[in-house]
Amino acid sequence: MQFQPQFQVTINFGILVGFISSLVDMVYVLANGRVDYGSTRSYFSQGLYIFDAFYLIELVLMVIYKNITCPEIKYIYPPRNGFILIMEAATLLPTELSFSDVHRSYFITRLRYAVRIIRMLLYIRAKSKRCDIVGIVMLMFNLLIVYFLVSMTASFIIIPVLSLNYRKYVTDQGFLTFIYAITSKITAKGYGMAFGENKIFDYSLCILTVIAFLMSSYFTSKIACSLIPWIKQRFSFAHNYMRIDEYLHYWCTNAVIRRSNLFRCYERTFLRYFQISLNYTKSYIHKEIPKGKIPHSIIKEVSLDLFWPAFKHSHLFRNQEVPFLRSLSQKMDYRFFLPGEPLCRKDIPKSRMMYVVSGIIQIISEENSETPILSLSGGTCFGETTIFVDYPSTYTLISKTYSETIVLERKQFIKMYKIYPRVCRNLAKKVAQRYRKAREYRAIREYQQHQYKKIVGTIEDPSIIYIQTTLKRMLYDETCSGKHSQKTTGILRNFCFCADYLDLLCITEKLELITDSFFIKRDFPFIFQPDSIVIKTWDLFIGIVATCLVVVYPMIVCATSIEEKEVAFKYFMCVITLLWSVDIYLKISTAVKEQDLFLTKISKIVYYRLSTVNFIVDLVCVFPIGLVMSVIYLGLDLRIMVLLECHKLLKVYRMHNFIGKFGHLNSTTLIVMKYLKVTVYSFLLMYYSACTLYLMLCSGRCHALYLSKLKLYYEIKEDDTLLIFLQLYAVSSYFINDVEVFEVFPLLGSRQVIITIFLQIIYACVYIYLLADTIATDTVNQQEKHEFKEFASDMDIIMKKFRFQSNRQKSVWNFLMHHYSLDMGITFLNPEINQSVLSSNLFDLHQFVLYGRQVTSIPLFTSLDDKIISDICEMVNAVVYSPNQVITYAGEICKEMHFIAYGQCKRIDKQGHVTILKANDHFSVFEMSAGILTVHTVISITDCSVLSISTGNYNRLVDKYRCLKRDIDMTVNYMKTNRNFYLYANDDPIIYMEIIPTDVVEKQKNYYFLNAQKKKSNKLTLRLVHGWWSCFLQCFLMRITFTSYGKFLFKYEAFRSVLALATNFLCSSVVIVDETSFFYTLLTFDILSWIDLYMMHHVCYFNRAGLEVSHPVFTAKHYWTHSFLIDLIACVPIDYPFPVKSRVGYRLRLNRCLQIRRILAFFNFLNANNISRTGAHDILKYFPLCALIINYVALFFLESNCYIDILTRDDDECACRYLVKRKMSNITFTPMNMQAASLLFISSTLAMIGMTRFYLKTFTEMIFLTVLVLFAVVFSIWLTAKMVANNFYRNSDLTTYQQAVKELLLFFSYRKVDKNIKKEIINHYEHVWQMKRCKDLHHMTSYFNTCFKEDLLYDIFGEAIRTSELFPGADKSFYKSLLLEMEHIVLLKRAIIYRVNDIHNRIYFLLQGQVEVLGADFKKLLVLNSGSLFGSLDNCPFMRQTLMMIAKTNLELLCVANDRFHAVLSQYHRLHLHYLHLTAMHNDYIVRQRCTSDHKRYSHSQTQMGYESAFMRLYARLNPIYKRNSMLRIWEFFVLFTTGFVGFHIELFQKITWDKSMWIIIVLYGLDFLHLMKIYLKFHTAYTNRIGVTVTSRKKIAEHYIKSKLEFYTDVLSTIPLDALTWSVTNPTIKLVAFSCCRLNRTIRIILVCNVLKSALEKLYINVVAMRMLFIGVLLSMYIHILSGFLVFIRFLLRVYTPNYYDRLDIYESTVLVVLYTAMGNSINNFTITFTLMIVAYCVLLTIMGRFIITLFIAETCAIMESVNKNKNTYKVLSSRVLTFIKAKFVSEPLQKEVKNYMRLMWVFHQGVHFPQLLENAPYYLREAALNAMFGCHIRKHPVLGNLHIDLIRQMAAEMRLVILFPGNTVVNKGDIDHCMYFIHQGTVDALSEDSLDSEVIEHTLEAGDSFGLVQGVHPRYGHDYTYKVRKHAILIRLKRKKWFFMLSLFPASEEIMSDYLSSQITEFEYE
Repeated sequence: MQFQPQFQVTINFGILVGFISSLVDMVYVLANGRVDYGSTRSYFSQGLYIFDAFYLIELVLMVIYKNITCPEIKYIYPPRNGFILIMEAATLLPTELSFSDVHRSYFITRLRYAVRIIRMLLYIRAKSKRCDIVGIVMLMFNLLIVYFLVSMTASFIIIPVLSLNYRKYVTDQGFLTFIYAITSKITAKGYGMAFGENKIFDYSLCILTVIAFLMSSYFTSKIACSLIPWIKQRFSFAHNYMRIDEYLHYWCTNAVIRRSNLFRCYERTFLRYFQISLNYTKSYIHKEIPKGKIPHSIIKEVSLDLFWPAFKHSHLFRNQEVPFLRSLSQKMDYRFFLPGEPLCRKDIPKSRMMYVVSGIIQIISEENSETPILSLSGGTCFGETTIFVDYPSTYTLISKTYSETIVLERKQFIKMYKIYPRVCRNLAKKVAQRYRKAREYRAIREYQQHQYKKIVGTIEDPSIIYIQTTLKRMLYDETCSGKHSQKTTGILRNFCFCADYLDLLCITEKLELITDSFFIKRDFPFIFQPDSIVIKTWDLFIGIVATCLVVVYPMIVCATSIEEKEVAFKYFMCVITLLWSVDIYLKISTAVKEQDLFLTKISKIVYYRLSTVNFIVDLVCVFPIGLVMSVIYLGLDLRIMVLLECHKLLKVYRMHNFIGKFGHLNSTTLIVMKYLKVTVYSFLLMYYSACTLYLMLCSGRCHALYLSKLKLYYEIKEDDTLLIFLQLYAVSSYFINDVEVFEVFPLLGSRQVIITIFLQIIYACVYIYLLADTIATDTVNQQEKHEFKEFASDMDIIMKKFRFQSNRQKSVWNFLMHHYSLDMGITFLNPEINQSVLSSNLFDLHQFVLYGRQVTSIPLFTSLDDKIISDICEMVNAVVYSPNQVITYAGEICKEMHFIAYGQCKRIDKQGHVTILKANDHFSVFEMSAGILTVHTVISITDCSVLSISTGNYNRLVDKYRCLKRDIDMTVNYMKTNRNFYLYANDDPIIYMEIIPTDVVEKQKNYYFLNAQKKKSNKLTLRLVHGWWSCFLQCFLMRITFTSYGKFLFKYEAFRSVLALATNFLCSSVVIVDETSFFYTLLTFDILSWIDLYMMHHVCYFNRAGLEVSHPVFTAKHYWTHSFLIDLIACVPIDYPFPVKSRVGYRLRLNRCLQIRRILAFFNFLNANNISRTGAHDILKYFPLCALIINYVALFFLESNCYIDILTRDDDECACRYLVKRKMSNITFTPMNMQAASLLFISSTLAMIGMTRFYLKTFTEMIFLTVLVLFAVVFSIWLTAKMVANNFYRNSDLTTYQQAVKELLLFFSYRKVDKNIKKEIINHYEHVWQMKRCKDLHHMTSYFNTCFKEDLLYDIFGEAIRTSELFPGADKSFYKSLLLEMEHIVLLKRAIIYRVNDIHNRIYFLLQGQVEVLGADFKKLLVLNSGSLFGSLDNCPFMRQTLMMIAKTNLELLCVANDRFHAVLSQYHRLHLHYLHLTAMHNDYIVRQRCTSDHKRYSHSQTQMGYESAFMRLYARLNPIYKRNSMLRIWEFFVLFTTGFVGFHIELFQKITWDKSMWIIIVLYGLDFLHLMKIYLKFHTAYTNRIGVTVTSRKKIAEHYIKSKLEFYTDVLSTIPLDALTWSVTNPTIKLVAFSCCRLNRTIRIILVCNVLKSALEKLYINVVAMRMLFIGVLLSMYIHILSGFLVFIRFLLRVYTPNYYDRLDIYESTVLVVLYTAMGNSINNFTITFTLMIVAYCVLLTIMGRFIITLFIAETCAIMESVNKNKNTYKVLSSRVLTFIKAKFVSEPLQKEVKNYMRLMWVFHQGVHFPQLLENAPYYLREAALNAMFGCHIRKHPVLGNLHIDLIRQMAAEMRLVILFPGNTVVNKGDIDHCMYFIHQGTVDALSEDSLDSEVIEHTLEAGDSFGLVQGVHPRYGHDYTYKVRKHAILIRLKRKKWFFMLSLFPASEEIMSDYLSSQITEFEYE
């Protein structure tokens, strides 16, 4: 009972109530010395004893539960710790009863209720460790509880401290006021009251602000990260649809595909496919259980249960043994078909068995291939024999509805022959018998048909006619009338028979033949069609009514005081109740149609509806509580009656559901709907808050003090409800910013303050939810873009690490930029994404529609039929090439044939002749067909799409169609014999030719890589291209044009954007500024814009063919037809005829604001072409945008509310005038002051950071600013979401590897492993990360096309292989082909590449480093240098090594499999002979002799002691070289922290306060001395170079230090003693100022701290959260201190006197608090400062920067949360989908429970990790060492396996893997064949000889150290003798046969041992 949710809620509620009650009493006692108990409080206090009773019951039950033995339950519900139980028992002692309730000890002892909060904290901690799925409602509820507890706890700490220090009596109102003030800082929400009573309170609020900022960022990030996995599927679905749709239109445009009927039909089919997939699959479907997360035994049980109906309805498998069916279920799969999709086609060979789970399948008539003749439904099984025999289908099957099927492919079933050959042979015999029967039945059928024809006279099939007649009779209950019908029926009965194995005769269970579109049943009670237009219209109507009710309801509540409208209000509520009742009736009268459900009876519909939440909500809404209560209590107040009807608002979910149906196939619509949701929720929150405030202040009659204040500012009557409500709505709007616009809080009573406190918490939670939801939505929407950017960033690092040439880097970036501009690189990273998204049939049609025309254009495929063309199109891969990219090289092995879809290429032969290839041309077709080397080099000229067919696909095609192969062979033989093709008969390879294109043509602007490009200008001669007007252009246009990708144009566009930005600011400022200098500045800008108008006529552009157009006439025409008109209007000086100070003049000047188009276009271009992950791009883009929005909104506010003219009148009233009058030093209402006040007001509102109080003077301002606040909420959420989304997945690879290291260490905790092994693995991955970011180079380059990948690999490794002289005279084609098969490996010093007796098949090429060769006796034989080859050099599958290879230094190797190496080598005959000659003597290694440079490179000591003089030796002794040990690292960290971080803040403090005390001077110079010591040690500390050699040469150390430019130059610049120049100054003031300024160079040392922290973040074995928070803390401290310094400096300028030291400290202190509040996003209500223009500008900047700081901090917090919880969220989503899948497929309840418990416990105990991926990918020697140390003892202690060779045991241990199971789980079932042996590492396992529902017979029990399954793990066809079930939590070690059995043949003695043992166990045994 204690684990029931209801009981847990009661206990937690009691804990919470007791915690609050006891602490409230304690606060009053500490503050006032007593508690005044009223009757209510007394009853409440005594009521806590009721919770004590519940608590006692729960405690007793837990003690009982703790002492029982039930491991299955205890793992699911773990008992609490004994110490916690004792503590809980102590809290039940009522010790307070021994004291009087007026004594202080009474309240102290009652704190036992507060102690129980530990229980809740432990509960929350235990819940956080679990991987349960928590809904958004529970997340928000938890957030509410956390905010409430934090607010109360902070209040209970702060209030007594303040009261005791200042001796103040705390009243109830004062107590609540303090809580409100504290909550306002925690939530940043409130009415903006200032509470700056003393410094302690200010400091407390400051600390709370920081805590609240961290807490809100944490919860926002947590909720966002929790929502992302669920939103991801929906957006992925929409993105797939949009991407394919755009690709279709793009292909039509570029490939000139005619929009034929087939194409239009495909478009409709494609749209219908996605719509139906969305409705049925809900944008995701989990087709199988993940095998890596759930044990194989559970998967087999689930699969057997899942596919059991197919076995039950199958004639072949229904009586087979369960072990066979359990194994066969692993080969089956779920597939779904949409309406109209074919399952099989006539005359196409069938190769699968299919079972219909749900839906209707129709057999199509053979005559017209359209008419359905028979329908098959759930339970039908067909195609059984096709898994044995291949024959063409005699019919076509089409899915009529959405259908789910179970499929068994023949190729999967054939694998069962290896495991169960006897069973498969018996099944084959059954199939043969069926065929014999079928032939007999066919003869009988022919005889029947012949006889039927004689009697009836028709040739129709009698069986089909009989079935049709019978079905009609069953459907319509009709009897055949008429003599002819009766005669025909009788004849059919005589001549038709029922076949024993007729799989296709199955009568449908659901016949959807109802044609009425409105009703299913017309008689009463009516049953409506679920998808009828009537029901949809009614749903929309109810949604609209509910929406209107939500909007009108608050006004009704506020207007209930109007007695005249009382009857109308009651009638209105009655009408709403009636509508809701009708809706309930329609709900229960509408049929239910689901995937597996179709209900048409009201009783069943009602029963089904009651199980849904929506219907329960509808029932709640329809109950008229208020109306019933008004009837019972006749004097019930109307307002109370209306409030009791608030539950009717829940009906608004109908509109939410209706709107949610739109836009699922368009991600843009989803985003727009999300922001609409944010806007509506924010408005409703403010709207209902205003209603609540109205009820608090004007319930019945408005508060007198409120009315007096209201009338003081506004002309409002007491009965003017609308205006009062509007004023309160304005106050409620600013409640979200915690800004005071009206003094409301002093008017509230105690109860109203409590409501306000709850409103603060609700506001904070809603804002956090909306922000998190929007962040998740934007992040998911941009995820694919960021994945490509992450790939580009990794590629950039790879190119820098491997030192790519600049030209190659440029080509790579251009290639990536090109694919990014096409589709964000989605198809580049996922080339098979279309195949995975579309069904197989639709994908075939997709390929045929797009590529069929191009394929048939090849002469080789012109005459083929559509089926072969369709198969060819299915194999086609479309690759997009950017200009000047090589597609094929001459002289290389032809790997693909190509044909051009669109674009142009040039083909170059070996004589240098160039041929232009256009669309529908082809190349490399004959070369691949003939199997010869490529003849031509082909280079793209423009953007072109090339369709390619690989060699493997081509071979499969010709093998499938032998006639095609015969025709191709004849063509090839004819071409070879032709004299014009003598080149192909030459055995020598074609000389490799590298063609470098001379003309470089680019497609688009490439602004990101300007340094690698040159400006290009073309001098042109104008011709008469367009008649007479070109003559005019000859005089007007220049003779040059500017390329669209040049450096000049980019810089010019950047300058023009800055100019446009300045023009926009200047135009809006000139409106209220009367200085003529601004006019002349604007004139200068206008002149520049006119020049720009002329320049834009000469900018090149790209036409539709991708060619750059550079002729001035065409560029001018292109400019005129696009953006010329807007640019012209934006620079026309229509204001010049008017005076500068006139109102008309400055308004006409606003046309310059259209120049913002240039800014937005430039930003849009940067956004579209920026594939970097730098955060500076976001600041560059969004900061000017925010400034422009603030500027224009402020201008509009002034114009619309303050009526600003050049000469402002004194009698104008507005909020800006109030600010100028009350807050600014110069109270004159000049235009500059008014605009400054407006900017401050608007920036505070938009940034949601209040800088001061505001008072709204007019109702126009109220309306304007309420809309502005709503816009501010949406804008702040939009800005935050965009910036967070852009930074969310930054460093995702790093965080992934950091989490993987944690998983690895968790795995090692299963058993103690030598710390050296752990350290070696971690050091290995740290080294790999530093070398290549743990990226597989060959995997990274695999995304590029083959030719480009070859070039990349050759640029990196080609030089090393070519200079090794292993293959002299080899051409580049050989090296490129070999590099494609190789893998790049990095190893640390002392790494063991392989040992003696190791079995492997790898060949290694040494790129860098040295390898020591040791013999079997561990003697050193020689050292291999760079360029050597070693490994399994012989051409055999596996070799037993005779030598040991150990890394002498850090190594870089190229590794290739033995068979792939010899496959490449065999194609080059001469090289193959040379290699055989090299390996004739031995096949262990091929040595390259070491040269002199190698000796210098790998020497361990680089000091030349023998040639040094005596003086130098003495100098070396006095100045030794220190080794870099742990003590030196600690010292360096200490010096860096003190001189960098601490010194930075001390320096700034001294400069801000001008402190000249002696102690601070001593500290500053002491820090300088420490920094000098750091520099000295840098020159005297050895370092380890790239290859792991310790360098001790002073020269090398100095060079290494100087090469680190950032550190060296920072150290030098920060050491220059500029302050020494001030020692000679005599004036103290000047000396102090000069001293402070000259020491500014010391502050740059903070750069080194940031650099070190950034480097530390790159480490894999660190605490990610701590390091990132430390880095953020350092940056925030720098930001706060720097901005505080600037603000203090500005405030000093305002002083008419020189402030003393203590005044400066006070100003410094208050300024730091101001900057801290703005950085934390909190308003500054008690900031007393006189504003000037400079301070206003600074405050505007501060608010914008504050919003950016908040955004960046949330982004970093999201990144941290994603890195920490990524595995958990992924596992949670996976668990949810698995459970949803097995529940939807009706898997048995026990299995569902077993899977659910397993996945939950797997996360709790093992974090969901079975075997860490890092250990799987680790070098073999590390994986072997770790696993041998952990689990090798099981093999060594085994009575049989322990006798094997020790080296074989060692290698067997390296192949062991874990199986983690929990009590009740099955390891393996009796009779199963899994080819595995098991060792029990931990836990207890029972061996059951019988395991059924009735009984279990335990034969024996296995404990830790035991094993089972030795015979089953060796014999290929031997099942287990028992069922093994886990009793206690078990960790088993599994060893698969295929992982080690092949090694046994290389150890003859061990093979004999195993053979003898198996011979004694099994009489008949054969080795495979």
